[in-house]
Amino acid sequence: MAEEVSLPRPIVLSLGSINADLQFDVQGSLGDGGTVRASGFAQRAGGKAANVAYFTHRLGVPTRLIGRVGDDQFAEIAVGPLKAAELDLGSVGVARDVPTGVAIVAVPKDGTKAILSASNANMSWNDAAVDHVVAAIRNSPDRSILVADFEIPLPALNAAFATAQERGFRVLVDPTFADQIDRSQLCRFCAITPNQQEASDLLGLPIATNDDAARAALQLNALGVEIACVKLEGGGCFLALDHDAMQILAPSVDVVDKTGAGDAFIAAMAVALLDGKSAYDAACWGVAASAIAVRKKGAQESYPSLMELQQMIGSVERCNGRELV
Repeated sequence: MAEEVSLPRPIVLSLGSINADLQFDVQGSLGDGGTVRASGFAQRAGGKAANVAYFTHRLGVPTRLIGRVGDDQFAEIAVGPLKAAELDLGSVGVARDVPTGVAIVAVPKDGTKAILSASNANMSWNDAAVDHVVAAIRNSPDRSILVADFEIPLPALNAAFATAQERGFRVLVDPTFADQIDRSQLCRFCAITPNQQEASDLLGLPIATNDDAARAALQLNALGVEIACVKLEGGGCFLALDHDAMQILAPSVDVVDKTGAGDAFIAAMAVALLDGKSAYDAACWGVAASAIAVRKKGAQESYPSLMELQQMIGSVERCNGRELV
């Protein structure tokens, strides 16, 4: 009798930005030319790829973070919590004589953040670093998933997308800077999760209403993205699949800080898809994760355990009158 062979478990590969977040709790509105008083300050780990990796790892999925930090004091702020969580950081490179990416995050009382970002090491990729990305993806287990943002150079992203395609990996993207995305390339992506502003920038369309968001999701789906989720400012999303759009409502929650909520959304989607769940269920996982994330300050600190996420998924079920499998 042949011995049963245990195949390596698929992983989430999280490619993109790694930052030190300098977060200010502010009293007034920004941009009026005056001095704005801050009631609180914290240094936190951040960056879209780092946040995704932290959360997928927290949910029990093997995860590899791929990105770049500098050789300065901010690097430890950026990766310290990831080290403490025993996340795989073997594909995090150090850009010599370049500072770590830094984001200044201003959070007013309504939780709607404003971010000033200095990419720094996130944009410092040489040929060897790109080759390392290719090798990391090429050597990953079958059926793994690549989650990527657009906060690193296009050559690194394009090499990663091509290698993921060679391996047959699904690619999920968060289109932070839509001007970097060629719409003819959207067919390479299994899923895309823009917010309303990002979808507007990507498609060149105003998105002010739910009908606008539904049309945007449908257009992204028509351009070749299998799972198109347009995240709504007030929570929830419009999901387009097979040329049909539906709204997924979010439970009502008290919003404290929206920092990292979009990263929680795509991370939870990736975990659900890796677990074999449907696209609809995966989007519901994303809605539930972001609904939890906005209730606390910070990004990684706000992410729930699997049990907490499952409880919120139950609330999403009740909101939408549809039982998840």
